[in-house]
Amino acid sequence: MPRVYKSVVRDAVNALLADGEPRTIAQITDELGLKQHSVSSAVIHARKKYGSGTGGFVIVNYSLQRGNGGREAPLYLRGFDGLFDAPRPAFGIKTIRAAKLRYAKKMRVVINGKTTKSRGKTQNHWLQILGMRQHNYQL
Repeated sequence: MPRVYKSVVRDAVNALLADGEPRTIAQITDELGLKQHSVSSAVIHARKKYGSGTGGFVIVNYSLQRGNGGREAPLYLRGFDGLFDAPRPAFGIKTIRAAKLRYAKKMRVVINGKTTKSRGKTQNHWLQILGMRQHNYQL
């Protein structure tokens, strides 16, 4: 794949965000068909160079995403004068507990296998081994 320069990517992202619909970096990458690194690099560079005013990109909101430790993904929009970044949300203890509960529910077999192995006792070890093999856990 040939090298794509930041100004070309920035212009493509600018044209895409001209419709006024905010998008995350992953959505921009999917729609443009470029590498995620080049899109995020162009957006970050434009934000440093132009700020949130004309020519830059502004964060209008954050969306909660799964699979990245529950980290929020910024929604970008084409910037203009008088528009400022949205404050980063402070997700409370409820969100953190929900993420930990989802992880524990998904990885229940592996967590049980680790704790019983560390305690030196195994109960019904064949079922634990079969369950761990589903999660690709190496003994």
